[in-house]
Amino acid sequence: MTVWNPHNAELAGGMVAMTLVEAAVDYITKHNNRNLTIRIVNVGWTNITTEPICTIPTAIDKCPDILILGTTQVAARAKQGDLRPLSDFLGMYTYTYGERLIDDFLPSYFYAFYVQDDWYAIPFISDVRLLFFNITTFGTVI
Repeated sequence: MTVWNPHNAELAGGMVAMTLVEAAVDYITKHNNRNLTIRIVNVGWTNITTEPICTIPTAIDKCPDILILGTTQVAARAKQGDLRPLSDFLGMYTYTYGERLIDDFLPSYFYAFYVQDDWYAIPFISDVRLLFFNITTFGTVI
């Protein structure tokens, strides 16, 4: 399995990919009783948003099985046909575990990952890039 990671392996962001890989290996080993080898390819933020996927031989590497994308990149990749819809997988999860995985998603993920009537990504980390507040309003709330 190949994972395209936007982070530099030397930075803390590289830990994001490692955490995902460890979770995938644990899950597959536990549920399928088979070994799994995962290769992380650090492609950088520019390439992960623009590099063609599986349509032509890429300068980066072979087709990825998993892409780690930012929330702003999912809709564009989905509309280009680069991502596989996940409804079948989410349906199998519901059938197997008796609960909907999407019920655990923050409401804001709906707007980022639900495109053209289908889910195209599963969130595993969230962040706040900028947080602003009105100091006057904030002062009256506390």
